[in-house]
Amino acid sequence: MRAEESEEVLEHAKKVVLETLASMNRETRTDPAELKEEVRKALRRFFRKKLERHPVVLPYIVET
Repeated sequence: MRAEESEEVLEHAKKVVLETLASMNRETRTDPAELKEEVRKALRRFFRKKLERHPVVLPYIVET
């Protein structure tokens, strides 16, 4: 995969995460374990469709 393609895929993955967060209810967004799981599932689906691979996705949530 070329660098340009990689950047495009990562930009789309970022959109997937933001869309996932926007679609979650407030209670789910405040529970770190549920938040990680929803982001992980969304990214796995995205990468499986886009790259036709089954990656291991390990979300890391930073609380501010």
